[in-house]
Amino acid sequence: MSIQIKPEDTAVPVRPALINGQPFWNGNVMFFLYVPSFDFAEVPGAASYRYEVVDDLHTRRVFTADGPHAFLTPVWNELPAGFVSVTVYGLDASGALIAEAGRRVFVKKAPFRPGAYPPAKRDYAETARMIFENRFSMPEVRALMKGKEPKGFNFITKQLSALIVGAARRVKSCPEKKEESLKLIRCAADYLISTMLPADGPLPYLTPTYNADETNPAWVGTIMLTEPVTACNAYIDAYQATGDEKYLSAAVSGADTLVRLQGDDGSWPLKFSLDGKVLAPNRCQTTNFFMMFEKLYGVTGDARYRETADRAFAYLENGPLKDWNWEGQFEDTPATAPYMNLTKHDACSTAIYILKRYPGDKKRLAQARELLRFAEDVFVFWENPFTAGRVIRPEKGKGFYDHYWDQTGWITPAVVEQFGCFTPVDASAAKLIRTYLALYQAEHNPLDLAKARTLGDAVTRMTDDDGLESTWWCTPQLRFDIWTNCMLAVEQALEELIAIKD
Repeated sequence: MSIQIKPEDTAVPVRPALINGQPFWNGNVMFFLYVPSFDFAEVPGAASYRYEVVDDLHTRRVFTADGPHAFLTPVWNELPAGFVSVTVYGLDASGALIAEAGRRVFVKKAPFRPGAYPPAKRDYAETARMIFENRFSMPEVRALMKGKEPKGFNFITKQLSALIVGAARRVKSCPEKKEESLKLIRCAADYLISTMLPADGPLPYLTPTYNADETNPAWVGTIMLTEPVTACNAYIDAYQATGDEKYLSAAVSGADTLVRLQGDDGSWPLKFSLDGKVLAPNRCQTTNFFMMFEKLYGVTGDARYRETADRAFAYLENGPLKDWNWEGQFEDTPATAPYMNLTKHDACSTAIYILKRYPGDKKRLAQARELLRFAEDVFVFWENPFTAGRVIRPEKGKGFYDHYWDQTGWITPAVVEQFGCFTPVDASAAKLIRTYLALYQAEHNPLDLAKARTLGDAVTRMTDDDGLESTWWCTPQLRFDIWTNCMLAVEQALEELIAIKD
């Protein structure tokens, strides 16, 4: 697709700190699309500060500012994409150097260039159909549909919930496969129900996060609440697709336990032992919780679920939407200190949610735009920033980046997942597609649609002729360690792209 769009101004900052008490959230960020500022120290006696900025071509640019937290705006548009070092010095009234205020090394990312990327390999509808067929024909699914225990799903709730939700979509999008899809919904939901924790235990009716025989031994005997809420959401879809009350009953049973576990602040503990002990001080990001509870309220009419959802949304407003700690809470990563493991997933889900909940609200629209710009600033890569031997690492003891294989093998345009898995992942591209589309539908800015379609085109190129869509967009790992939930998230994004009529 080739469209004429004026270049985006990347010298407009994202979520600037120190405005209305907003904190510095970017202490562990190493890649920026939009102009940053940094939490450098105040130098006693300094009357001004000199900023020395050196780009990847060793060109040195200098400017002065009143304090150590200035944005790099005076030189930002002059800097080429690549590695950048910035050092800030405090100066006295005569301009003499007193001391260094701080220094950072980071990568300035290449901006989006409309029309500059390879075309789609095939149309979105065909790609979506191929992904469905690939996932629903895999041996694990066929075994499940024959009543056998599903092997190969080490994160059982995540994977089976994704199959249920995906099959429910397939009932609508592929009517010729309706009976097969309904059978899969029933088999997956029935098996997931069979794994529920005992009704007389401390965490009744919640589904496990891990399979004891197929996971890290350190995780055995633990549960992350991010996963049971996913199961409750899937049960609701199963009920709506089949009309079978037992799936609604399963959703209600799990949801009632979650209602009981909700804290006074509206959030939930992130991790428990199976005997009910809280294992980490971290609180769950609540986006998926309030979306599930609102959905359950819509089905049951039970006001308790609306009240639970409202408390969970209030927590989000007073937490991540203020402190900007969008912690990545993945079942295979540990709980982390604030800002150590940022991700864009809950931020993007929140943007999509508030645009639907508050249509036409300009304040909420601006909030959603800021969430999207944060996601793009840190996690979207329109071009690979690495060359052989030029990779980036955090200082020892800082950050939570995992280089994951060879960074120079990244296939872009792409979206990385989290600091703890800083690698392009298909589900991350899917989340950005859906977020760009949500903003496009709210504002009809063609740039949003162009970005969504650019990532959609990339999805088609990353889908092989047998329908397998690569989880890891990195050349050595294209058909390695495929995650079914990620592939089905991509299919959902493609369906939303198909629905756009421009």
